[in-house]
Amino acid sequence: EQLYCITQKDNEYHQKDPILIKIEKDGTSRKEIVTFDKYPDNLIFHRGKIYYTNITYQTDQENNSNAIYSMDIEGGESEIIYRDEENVKFLDDMRAYGNHLYVRCIDYVGGIYILHYDLVTKEMTQLDPKLSTQFAIADNKLYFSVFKTDANEKIVQTGNYCSGLDGSSLQGSFETDSYVWLSGDGKLIYCQDLDLGSEHAKDKEEQSLIIYDTNGNKLDTIMLNQFDGQPSFLPGGEDHLFFYGHRNGKIGFYCADKKDIGKGITCRPVVEDIFENLYPEVVIENN
Repeated sequence: EQLYCITQKDNEYHQKDPILIKIEKDGTSRKEIVTFDKYPDNLIFHRGKIYYTNITYQTDQENNSNAIYSMDIEGGESEIIYRDEENVKFLDDMRAYGNHLYVRCIDYVGGIYILHYDLVTKEMTQLDPKLSTQFAIADNKLYFSVFKTDANEKIVQTGNYCSGLDGSSLQGSFETDSYVWLSGDGKLIYCQDLDLGSEHAKDKEEQSLIIYDTNGNKLDTIMLNQFDGQPSFLPGGEDHLFFYGHRNGKIGFYCADKKDIGKGITCRPVVEDIFENLYPEVVIENN
């Protein structure tokens, strides 16, 4: 595992160049990997590659284009592996698993769906639009949190569902006790309560991250009221999970050992008192 972040510093034109840096898990050293010409959106790591999205804006705004880029993890030239030729999509929330790359797509008429890119065949397909865009990947399946509205147009969560990696064989899965954001590390599923600003959010003292196995068994809970606000969560790789946020008046990265899941998992600081703009990205998952 390795923790990476995006930081930004002034260049000679007093603009902010986004730089990918590698931070040791004990916070003792940092290494600059690559400098981007503009901030990389939805950056992830997978099998020795960096994948990210960017939108190219045109003055007429009618020919804006989105693209998915890849490059070696230690830097080098990037290449476009997919470009939106219709110029009507916003690409977001990219994730990878095995030979599969997934990205949420939002079009300008309100459509939201998931695109699936096969890293072997280089083909892009659209998953069934009935599938929710709130999803996690674990145990060779996609897990979806499906929301619907009731008669009063209030959002209700009807449960979680799973499918094959290509979106086929949709079936019911376990249910959660509140509205949650799903994420996965390839083996386990993490359900984080909605941001405090959401109308469906729990009170601050009740905010938590619940860890499930793929059968829906609750393995452990991390209470999030130990943080001063809503932390960013990174599922991590084989050994650790990470948070980035404020705690006890300090801002920093915090990790927990996955071997302690089920035994009362706790968070410890990796590095605190960060005074620069660091934006956490991901921890490598060697799957």
